[in-house]
Amino acid sequence: MNFDLKVLNDGNRRKTETIAVPVTISDIGSPVPRQSLETVIPSTPTITPSPSLSSSASSTARIVKQQFPQRQTSQPQQQPDPLPPTPSPRRAQRSQSQPTNIPKSNSFNGIEIDLDKIVRQLEEQSIYEDAIGHSNFVSPDEPYKDFITPLKRIDFVLVYVKSSTDDSDPLNHESLRRKFEANLQNEGFILHHVPSSVGNDIHYVHIYAPWSVLARYAEVMALRMPMKTIKTSLKYLFGEEMEQNQMFTTVFSKEKEYLFNIPEHDKEDFFTPSQRGEIIDYVLRRTRFKETNDFFSIGIHKLLSDRVYQAAYPLHDASKECQDDYRDADGFKQECSAIRCFLLKNWASLFCIFQSQQVDKIVDYFGIKIAMYYVWVGFYTLMLIPATIIGLLSFLYGVASLSGDQPTNDICHNNFTEPMCPICAKSCDFVPIAESCMPARASYIMGNVTTVIFAVFISIWATIYLEMWKRYSAKICFQWDLSDFSTIDEYPRPEYLCYLSKQKKTKTRINPVTRMEEPYISFVRGRLPYFIMSFSFVLLSVAVVLLIMVSIIVYRVSTYIALSTQHQYESEFLRKNIEWIVTSTAATINLILIMMLSILYKRLACWLTEMEMPRTQNEFDNSLTLKMYLFEFVNYYSSLFYIAFFKGMFSKSPPEGSLETGKLSKLIEPCPVGGCYFDLTIQLVIILLGKNLFSTALEYLYPYLCGVYNRYRYFSLSKKSLSKLETKKQLTKPIDSNQRLAQYEEDYLLESWDHSVLFYEYLELVLQFGFITLFVSAFPLAPFFALLNNIFEIRFDARKMLKNYKRPVAQRVKDIGVWYTILDSLGKLSVFTNAIIIAFCTDIIPRSMHYYENGNLKNYFVSTLSNYTIRATDEVPEANITNCFFQGFRNNSFYLYSEQHWYVLIAKIVFVIVFQNVVTGINSLLKVIIPDEPGSLRIRKRQHAFITNELIIRHELQSLQNKFE
Repeated sequence: MNFDLKVLNDGNRRKTETIAVPVTISDIGSPVPRQSLETVIPSTPTITPSPSLSSSASSTARIVKQQFPQRQTSQPQQQPDPLPPTPSPRRAQRSQSQPTNIPKSNSFNGIEIDLDKIVRQLEEQSIYEDAIGHSNFVSPDEPYKDFITPLKRIDFVLVYVKSSTDDSDPLNHESLRRKFEANLQNEGFILHHVPSSVGNDIHYVHIYAPWSVLARYAEVMALRMPMKTIKTSLKYLFGEEMEQNQMFTTVFSKEKEYLFNIPEHDKEDFFTPSQRGEIIDYVLRRTRFKETNDFFSIGIHKLLSDRVYQAAYPLHDASKECQDDYRDADGFKQECSAIRCFLLKNWASLFCIFQSQQVDKIVDYFGIKIAMYYVWVGFYTLMLIPATIIGLLSFLYGVASLSGDQPTNDICHNNFTEPMCPICAKSCDFVPIAESCMPARASYIMGNVTTVIFAVFISIWATIYLEMWKRYSAKICFQWDLSDFSTIDEYPRPEYLCYLSKQKKTKTRINPVTRMEEPYISFVRGRLPYFIMSFSFVLLSVAVVLLIMVSIIVYRVSTYIALSTQHQYESEFLRKNIEWIVTSTAATINLILIMMLSILYKRLACWLTEMEMPRTQNEFDNSLTLKMYLFEFVNYYSSLFYIAFFKGMFSKSPPEGSLETGKLSKLIEPCPVGGCYFDLTIQLVIILLGKNLFSTALEYLYPYLCGVYNRYRYFSLSKKSLSKLETKKQLTKPIDSNQRLAQYEEDYLLESWDHSVLFYEYLELVLQFGFITLFVSAFPLAPFFALLNNIFEIRFDARKMLKNYKRPVAQRVKDIGVWYTILDSLGKLSVFTNAIIIAFCTDIIPRSMHYYENGNLKNYFVSTLSNYTIRATDEVPEANITNCFFQGFRNNSFYLYSEQHWYVLIAKIVFVIVFQNVVTGINSLLKVIIPDEPGSLRIRKRQHAFITNELIIRHELQSLQNKFE
């Protein structure tokens, strides 16, 4: 066996000589004569392994350690390496067959040998050999060393900018990187630095996690891993013969590797790519980057926020078309799994819209948190099918029965000689009743008697959906081994630590969960003022939304009055479609303002949440969710609530002086003939469909355009860097922005993935859920359009994540979090809103009363109108008209409310009370009847626990038997 002896001569120069230590198995336990050690160096050396050391080094090192106990010296003992040795089976097998002879003495020819250091370095080399399959050792004892050979696997990538023209580093980024990476090496990770392939200042750090690191932290993170497969008969458990390979999981333990289904050819394939990324991210977030032991020098996120690193991400699987380029760029072939290509073909394609999602593959590639989102969207979309069917039936019934509806025919067939009264004095014209034909027909199609049944169904459907989701999510959690999962206490956010680092005096406290000392901000003095400021800004934002809504109302009124003036237009189409034109343009303008305010408020909400200084990312997300949803609720729903609850209440009728000069001082916006139902339907249709189209286009185009811009900027920096070279001979390869790059470079050019991306995906669908529950009685086709949107949304989002975003770090969650509470609140509120819309926005209640009293609907429309006699003080454009109609139940003499008005009002109030109590009672009963977990799942959990224990006992007994044999 050969060793390199490094001797420090002349103060700074290292000189390396070689000694030969002949070792045979027969010499173990016997003294070795001094003549057997040949050396040419009389001074005391420090021994390090040679790069040509054989693969049996690890086995030999263990024998050396057994034969040579550690010497007692006055020097303090060196801390043991935190990474325990885990030699591969093939190396251990070879080492047993090779002859070995270990001397007992600690000195040879007067040369003192640090045998513990030899042992440790040999063990380290065995780990590094596993990384690339051959010996290329770089000792992590150095402050910082790059692993000079490309790794066989890239688990994670760090990106930083290192200027080639300016060596100064005023922010000390280089030293922070070196310390951080040295600490990663001490943890057992293997790093490999690679410059940009196009010659700019971007540099990449490839991170590879050996088996020993993965195993150690899998145990710390309590990952549940599959146990060894056995063939067993489960007839006595399941009631039927089920002989098959059963896969069960348990918490990983490194000391009990024999329990787990670890591949024999490569142990590292035991962990999925998403689990490897999750483990590495766990370590990166807890690694220090300074010598000082303070609270503010921990974690990759702090380095990213300080721009020490530009990006940190796990690597996407290389697509098929870039395999050759990836091999040429790094000198080896990237062993890309087929998961990404499989998902692109079988999940993200529009040809798969009617196929089930590849949930297991999504979990393996993206992790549980993102898979949970897609499972929830898929379940929500599936539950929309019955709502869509009932809504389509209600709509088709309205279309089929429209021709036989007597009140609508009375309006459209112009059976009235008197017109409707103008809405204002002087300029407003009398309106023929027949011009309200289209709004009346649309109101009947959307708001017929089946609408009541549909509203009851949707209110109950929302409860059933949420209860069934709890059952389904419990099944998914069991399938993904999350039943016993509990969130690990989070580390403070880097922004939180940065704020504390700037304070003159930092307070500390003991974390009640981790029992560790940590810095904190006093709530009363430090955070309460920002909470008050944040709440004030939220109220101000809501006031701005309400002000915009009032502006839209003014636009509607002024436009309606302008178009109602006869001399303002000559088009017959314009005259007959005033209601449609005014409502549609106002809703479109409102939608544009809503989308603009939404974009602006996203920035404002993030800034306000940052000012509040939440400690953890979970606290930040919850605070941001509350602000964003409160604002978006008011932003999207305020105009709908106004039309449903308040429109028409403030308008003045002719008896109240609307036709008198100077009486138009108050805001007036009357409902058209048949009520405000038509306006509510148009507003809901434009906002729902317009929002879905705009959001889908923005979500898909934004990351794609960002990727195009990043690619352009990446190659522009390359050309700029190459143009500064001293000689043009160095420009050996022209820069082509269309050339394929290595996969780690391609991923860097993609848009960064952060927690906000998934947050806004949830927000969009929760707002959609509000549209189809709160206001579904105004538009029965809302579930149908939501279903279509979600079918395509799933595929677009899938392709966007696979092609346009960096690969996110896998995370584990048990449910959809605070969004479930919001959905449950919307379901409860929908009972009240649907009752109000049916009672006060449609004419279903007065229609039903008229039908009950008369047996038919003849003269129903006439009964809803009151006749007004034009007075001399009224200023109207046509003096020859003496009478006109206006809506309302009034007496013809003094224009007081008639008895019918009060009967109808009482009936509406009673309907709201009965509707809400009956539906709420049914929902409460459903929540009691439907358990949160299926009974079969509870049995399966017990079976799983029983069989897992049986497997552990069986494997333990087998292990003991093998030891005795």
